[in-house]
Amino acid sequence: MDEFNVNQIGSNLTAVANFYNHRRTELQKKIYSNAFGASNGYIISYLCENEDKNIFQRDIEREFDLSRSTVSTILKELEKEGLIERKSVIIDARLKKVVPTQKAKMINEACSKEIAHFLSDDEFCTFVKVLNTLKKNSERIRNDISRDIY
Repeated sequence: MDEFNVNQIGSNLTAVANFYNHRRTELQKKIYSNAFGASNGYIISYLCENEDKNIFQRDIEREFDLSRSTVSTILKELEKEGLIERKSVIIDARLKKVVPTQKAKMINEACSKEIAHFLSDDEFCTFVKVLNTLKKNSERIRNDISRDIY
């Protein structure tokens, strides 16, 4: 691999992520005046995309590599804004699954339509595959480092 291209990965990822975060936040503000940060929007997207599954707070912590207290604060904020609900599950009444409300689904749908203009369907599929590989490899490396430390 060309060293020049390898060194650009971090700056390019950061630039694209920043643009994407700013654009998504702008869209959220247009649709929903009580604007919230991009990371909250990603959590809403995750919930909408996984609506057929029981998603709990710990799943969000793992998915986004966030602490329990951070996720707890975000979920309280989203619940207060009427964007999520916490519902009991049959298997364990103490567990509360996190479910997007209709308002959250509307915001997510509008943002998704707008963001879809950035890439063609084929480019998007390729991009998601590469991102998933990067995420999987970074998790593997983090786990390897953790084992070496302890």
